[in-house]
Amino acid sequence: MRRIGLLAVVGGLAVVAVGGLVGCGGEPAARTDRRAAAADATDPQSYVGRATRAAIAEAEAAGVPWRITREDDEWFMVTMDFSPNRMNLEIDDGVVTRATLG
Repeated sequence: MRRIGLLAVVGGLAVVAVGGLVGCGGEPAARTDRRAAAADATDPQSYVGRATRAAIAEAEAAGVPWRITREDDEWFMVTMDFSPNRMNLEIDDGVVTRATLG
């Protein structure tokens, strides 16, 4: 009788262990949360090559402050204060050609 009880306990533990390991497999979760989007929005290179309106919409959706420092041949007056999270955009023919933080 003791042997049957011991086998039942060992068998039950094996089932629990295998079930726990099965739950650990699979693909990693996709980066779809707001923090991931905001992290991408603070990468200046993610703006280069995008249309002006699309770049501005992305920055605003992520809460990233932005400003246009140059559009085509016109340079705009900007303050010299450094803001590490502000996106500075340079535009040529309606497309972002340069983006920097500061």
